[in-house]
Amino acid sequence: MPLTHSKAKVASLLLFIFLLIFSRTSLAQESSNAQSQDKLATYASIDEELDALIAMEPEELLTVVVASKRKENWKKAPGVITVVTKKDIQSYGANNLHDVLIRLPNVYTFGNTIFRDNVVSIRGQSFTNTDNHVLILLNGRPVRESHIGGINMPVYKGIPLESIERLEVIRGPGSVLYGTNAFSGVINIITLNPKNNPENEITGGWGSDNTGLVSGNFSKQWEDADFFLSGKFFGSDGWGFHGVDGDGAANSVDFAEESYGVFADATYKNFKFMGFTGNITDTAVPSRPLFPAVDDGLEVRRDFSDVQWQHDWTPNWNSKLNFTYNGFYQQNNTQAAKPEFDYQDYIFEPSISGHFLEKFNLQTGAIYQRINGTLNSGATNYSNDRFNFYMQMDYSPWDFLKLIGGFQVNKPEGVDFNVSPRFGAIANINKNLGVKLLFGQAFRSAFAAEQAINISVLKGNPELNPETIETFDAQIFYTSTKFYTALTYYQSNQQDTIIRVRGSDGIQRFFNSGEIDYEGIEWEGKIQLPMNLEFTGSLTYQTNEDADRVQDVGLVPNFMTKQGMSYSSQKYTLGLFHSYFGDAGRFQSIPERNPPAEAYHLLTFRGSMRLNPWLPTNSPDVSANLFIDNLLDENINFVAVNSTTTNTFPLHRGLSLFGTLTIKY
Repeated sequence: MPLTHSKAKVASLLLFIFLLIFSRTSLAQESSNAQSQDKLATYASIDEELDALIAMEPEELLTVVVASKRKENWKKAPGVITVVTKKDIQSYGANNLHDVLIRLPNVYTFGNTIFRDNVVSIRGQSFTNTDNHVLILLNGRPVRESHIGGINMPVYKGIPLESIERLEVIRGPGSVLYGTNAFSGVINIITLNPKNNPENEITGGWGSDNTGLVSGNFSKQWEDADFFLSGKFFGSDGWGFHGVDGDGAANSVDFAEESYGVFADATYKNFKFMGFTGNITDTAVPSRPLFPAVDDGLEVRRDFSDVQWQHDWTPNWNSKLNFTYNGFYQQNNTQAAKPEFDYQDYIFEPSISGHFLEKFNLQTGAIYQRINGTLNSGATNYSNDRFNFYMQMDYSPWDFLKLIGGFQVNKPEGVDFNVSPRFGAIANINKNLGVKLLFGQAFRSAFAAEQAINISVLKGNPELNPETIETFDAQIFYTSTKFYTALTYYQSNQQDTIIRVRGSDGIQRFFNSGEIDYEGIEWEGKIQLPMNLEFTGSLTYQTNEDADRVQDVGLVPNFMTKQGMSYSSQKYTLGLFHSYFGDAGRFQSIPERNPPAEAYHLLTFRGSMRLNPWLPTNSPDVSANLFIDNLLDENINFVAVNSTTTNTFPLHRGLSLFGTLTIKY
C-alpha cells in the first residue's frame, strides 16, 4: 500500500540519516584498513583532482555555450540556466535522460498512454502530450521532428547517459538564436570530448519487470582527428497498468518497451560530424476505447546528423557552416489501418561570430529549413520552406555590466513573417553577487500535422500563425566557494496559442486561440558540505490564467520542491533524491473513473561501489551500481491528455530496482 505523505516525509528523513551514518562508517573503515588503503593508492591521483575541482568556485567550473552560441561564464550568460554535470548524473542515477530532467527546477515530465515519457514541461507552459515548447540541442544543433514538433521519446530514452558531459538547460525563451520550439526552454546536450575523456566503458545490468540494459562508450584519437561512439539498448516487459475505460470496462496491461540509441561524433581538422539515431517500440493504449491495448502498438524513430565546417578568419572572428538533417518515422499499430508518418527536415545555416572594439560581441546567421514528408501512409504529402535571420550583440561598458540585444526574423511559407526581440542587462555587483534582468520573445511555427493532416477525426489548418510568448526574468544570485543560490521571478504572456477544438460534427480542428499569462518564482541552490557530502535543492511556484480568467489551464502542478544529497569517497558513491509535485489534475467534464492525479512524492536512490580493492592490481576500473526508483512505492497518476472517456492513467512505475556493472578500460 502506498505511504501517506506524512509517512513519506518520515521515510525520507530516515533515509537521509542512514546516508550520513553510512558515509561516516565507511570513512572509519577506510582509515582502519591499511591493506585496502594500499590497493586504493592507484586512485589517489583521481581523488586529488576531484578535491581540486571541489575547491574551485562554481563559476570557474561552469562555462556555458547555450545562451550565446559561444563559451562564456555562466554568471554573464543571458539566460536563466541550470547546468547538470556528469558527476550529478552519476551521483543520483537514472535509466534515461527523462529521469534526469525531472529533477531540475520548475520542470515536470509526463506523457499519455501512447506517447509515454514524452514531455519535458518547463514553467508549466505545456498543454498537450507533445513536447513542442522545448527545443532539444545536441552540441548546439537543433534536434527536431516535423510531424507535430514534439515526439521526443526516442531522444529521451535513446541518448546514452554515458555519452553526456553536461546538460545546459535554459528556462525561458531561446528563439532569437535557435528558432521554433525554443519557446519555454532549451535543453543543450553536451557530449564527451574524446580528447578530454579517452577512457572507454561498458555497462550492463538487469532490473525489475525483467528489464535489461546495455550501454557503453568507445573513443579513438589521432593527430588531426578523433572519433567517439556511444550506444544503448533498453528492454523491459513493462510495469503494470490497470484502468477503467469510457465504457466502464476494467482491464490490465504491462507497459512493455524496447528502445535503443546510437551516437557518433568525429572531427578532422576544421570539419565535424555528428550523428544520432533513436528508436522506441512500446505497448500503446488507445484513448477510446481504452482497451484492448496493443503490444508493439507504437514505433517511433528519430534520426539526426550534422556536418559542420569552421574557419577562424582572425583571432577575433570565425565562421561556421552547418548542414543539419532530422528524420522522423512513426507507425501506429493501435489503428486498423496502421498509419505511417515519415518526414525529412533539412537545415542549412551559415553563421559568423566575433568581437570588436574590445567590448562588443556579435553572433549572426541565417537559416534555410526545408520540411517534406507524408501523413497517414502517404494519403497527404507535405512540404514547407522556412527562412530565418538572427543577430545578437552584447556590450560591456564596464567589467561589472553586460548589455544584451538581439532579434530573429521568422518567415514560414504561407504565413506572414514575425520578429522575436531580446534585451537584457547583467550586473555582477561583486565577485559573489549578481543580478540578471532579461526580456525575450519566442515563437513556435505550426508543423505538418497541424497544417495539413486530413483524417476522419482531425483536420489541419494551413493558415495557422506561429504562437508566441514574451517573458521577463529577474534573477539575483550569490556564489562563493562550494556554495551557490539563485532566486528568479518571471512573467510570461503567450499569444496565438495553437489549440484543437472539437466541432459539432465530432471532428477536431486546429486554431489560434487567445492569450495566456504566467507568473512564477524559482529558487535553487547547491552546497558542498564536509565529509564529501553535497546538497542540492529547488523550490518553485507558478500560476497561469487565460483571457477568460480561467486559472491553471496548464497540465502541471503549481508547486514543486526537490532536494538531493550525495556522498562520494574512494570506494563509494551514494545519492538520494526526493521530489514533491503538487496536484496536477484538471478534468473538466471527463468522468472520474480512475484515481485522481493527486500530489505525490518521488524518491530515488543510487549507490555505487568500486570493486578494484578486491580485484587483481592491473584490473580495469570496475564498479557495481544500484538504482532504486520510486522508493516509497507511490501510486502516481496523471490526467489523460486528449481523452474524452477517462480522467487519468498511471504516469510512473512503482518501486523498482536496477542493478548494473560498469567496466572502464
